[in-house]
Amino acid sequence: MFFQVYEAVMRWVRFDETARQCFLPKILEHVRLPLVKPQFLLDVVQPDPLIKVNKVRELLVMIATVFNTKWFLTRNQQKVV
Repeated sequence: MFFQVYEAVMRWVRFDETARQCFLPKILEHVRLPLVKPQFLLDVVQPDPLIKVNKVRELLVMIATVFNTKWFLTRNQQKVV
C-alpha cells in the first residue's frame, strides 16, 4: 500500500516535472518509505533519477532503508529465539 503512495507522488511530479520537482523533497517527507518493502526501496526508489538529483531525497531514502533493515533484522531475530 505505501509503495502506491510513492508511485502516485512520482507520477504527479513527472506529469509536469519542471514545475513540480521542487515540491518532491517536502512531499516525500510524508510518504512512509520506512514501511515499504526493502526490495522496493532497492529496486525502484534508489535508482530513480528524480531521487538521485537531490541529496535531501537521497537521504530520506537512505534513512528509510536503514530503518527497514533494522526492523527486518529485529523481526527475524525474534523468530529465531
